[in-house]
Amino acid sequence: YPGLSSLAEASTVGLTLPERFFLFVGTLQPRKNIQGIVQAYHHYRQRSADPADLVLAGGKGWLFDESWVAGVAGVRLTGYISDEQKAALYQRALGLVFPSFYEGFGFPALEAMSVGTPVIVSNTSSLPEVVGDAGILVDPNDPEQIADAMLQIDQDASLRQRLSEAGKAQAQKFQWQATARQTLTLFEQLSS
Repeated sequence: YPGLSSLAEASTVGLTLPERFFLFVGTLQPRKNIQGIVQAYHHYRQRSADPADLVLAGGKGWLFDESWVAGVAGVRLTGYISDEQKAALYQRALGLVFPSFYEGFGFPALEAMSVGTPVIVSNTSSLPEVVGDAGILVDPNDPEQIADAMLQIDQDASLRQRLSEAGKAQAQKFQWQATARQTLTLFEQLSS
């Protein structure tokens, strides 16, 4: 993701962050599976001896329901964040939790991978193609499976390292120049 790595050291001015946290980035709305993420986090929190927090970074969107986050300890909402704050959040996060029901592309997963943050994404929509085998794919309808993935990332340093390295390599495949070259080659093949 162009420019993100240069912003990764940026300040999180205006944000009070926990020491350790999982991260979601995007508009808080039903298709992003916010309710499922919070349910999964609740299961993870019950099973972890030292649970990380959950930071939901983004504005409240269409049909956001306060009950999704009510009464679950460790959940923090940031509201809208700047690109600089987002970059810093990605770098500091234990992992990105992004089990959306539908994604056109899945930029948050790509952004997180580009700075080496492990990702947990849906096994549906465009996300498996974006992430490949560089992340943990989960059923977005199964909070227990999402919680298992969170627990794995939290407790297994070698898995985090492997996913970090694989994520950086996977993100390189989506650089804009490479995409432009592939598109030009495709157009050339179609016109001949």
